[in-house]
Amino acid sequence: MTAGMEEAKAHLKEHGGVKVPSILTKDDAAHALDRLWKAKETSKAGGEETFQPILDPDPSNVRVFYLPELDPLFRDMLMHPTGMELTESVLGERFLVSNFSANIARPGSKSMALHSDQSIVLPEPWLNIWAVN
Repeated sequence: MTAGMEEAKAHLKEHGGVKVPSILTKDDAAHALDRLWKAKETSKAGGEETFQPILDPDPSNVRVFYLPELDPLFRDMLMHPTGMELTESVLGERFLVSNFSANIARPGSKSMALHSDQSIVLPEPWLNIWAVN
């Protein structure tokens, strides 16, 4: 294990987030974005709404739910060794993926209100690490 990964793990645990550079190349990112828009079309064709008024302040925010179901690329992203190692470092080896979706904030999108994705399923007080986004 590299010192860089150890620093990333420590930062994630202390601050609740970490940026890890160079996971995707520019070409990888462009390919993933193309697949995301295709997943959005597949989702919409299946009857899933991509605008959620209860969540989003305006239709410029595009939601795509169930990404691993829509394209194997997103399953591969979930299983990326770096992400797995970081997740396991704070949650342990046995964890549950409860959600993997996208919120595409297009130009003109307004901000969502500050919220916690897991607050409705985990009891207070939040003294331990229970989730990773």
